[in-house]
Amino acid sequence: MKTKEEDFLDLMEVASTLSDILIFTQKGRVYCLKAYELPDLPPSTKGKAMAQFDLQMDPDEKIAELRAVDNYEGDRYVTILSRKGVIKKVALSSLANIRRSGLRIMNVREGDELITAHITDGKQNIFIGTAYGRAICFPEDAFRVMGRAATGVRAIRLKENDYVVGMKIVGPIDLILTITENGFGRRTPLEEYRIQGRRGSGLINMKIKPRNGLIVAVERVNPGDEIMMLTQSGMMIRYSADGVRIASRKSIGVRLMDVEEGDKIVAAAKLPSTESQEVASS
Repeated sequence: MKTKEEDFLDLMEVASTLSDILIFTQKGRVYCLKAYELPDLPPSTKGKAMAQFDLQMDPDEKIAELRAVDNYEGDRYVTILSRKGVIKKVALSSLANIRRSGLRIMNVREGDELITAHITDGKQNIFIGTAYGRAICFPEDAFRVMGRAATGVRAIRLKENDYVVGMKIVGPIDLILTITENGFGRRTPLEEYRIQGRRGSGLINMKIKPRNGLIVAVERVNPGDEIMMLTQSGMMIRYSADGVRIASRKSIGVRLMDVEEGDKIVAAAKLPSTESQEVASS
């Protein structure tokens, strides 16, 4: 996908032509587009601006997550998380037939924002990582299904100034890739993160030192995955996750990207293999 120099391919979702694309914003609202409404364009183009899709989003609303849904039947849920560690689960069926004005899916408190959303079956484990090197892993059934207007419950107890950088739905053999603002990273087997109770302060995910800096992203990675990293000055690098060393959760990792003095990595995203599949992106 062609982007402006300061832009960055951040969200990508595999979808069929008939899928609904659920669009979650930082204000706790969800909108819906049909996949066939997205322009069918070659990879060398920029795509269509979200403002042209006639969704009644506020001017300052930003997209936090995209999820493709083929049907709303069965015991499936949308699990969402805020920057300050508030988690919530709503029935996926409650999001069928969303109007252009969207729906409120989470009551986001002042100073907080919705950062991610996942489609789950109620039986998974949830991994959450923070900027200052903490992580918690707990079962999804540790909290109940709520109505769309509810605020949610505490997922992780944050220390002063700490905040959540990501949530992943994980299995027992997964690897967790942790990336820091100074370009360090490492993969760690999920088995090193024991299952805990919700609302705890978690375990050490990475030792935070001036050399490696704060954590900017945690990702569940599989063989063949690639990672895109972007610095605040606009430098971008694409990196194979297979080339990242596997190390314990207390290590600071190895250098993945040379970050110049005064610069730092501000975003990182996994780019899964999508050969021969249609992709919705933002």
